[in-house]
Amino acid sequence: MDPSPLWTVNFWQSTAERAAKTFAQALAAVLTNDGLGWLDISWPVAVGSAGTAAFLSLLTSIASAPSVEPGTPSLVRTRPVHESSLPAEDSDGDENTT
Repeated sequence: MDPSPLWTVNFWQSTAERAAKTFAQALAAVLTNDGLGWLDISWPVAVGSAGTAAFLSLLTSIASAPSVEPGTPSLVRTRPVHESSLPAEDSDGDENTT
């Protein structure tokens, strides 16, 4: 029996990376939003907003765990699909339906 995707190292590494990126992006958005100087920013509010975004990213990853690709927090397939399952194309680029 395969372990739950929540208990794999790959899942938690990917989830942590997503949460860290979300935190950085949200913090950058808050810091540049009003065009204020670094000393004029309400740092607790900025960090709190970024932390909330990172927490929501974490929850989204956990909710996505049993989805398309086991062991990852992704809602989309990240591994390549085998060419044999793709429709063949003619030399002009059109799908071959025969």
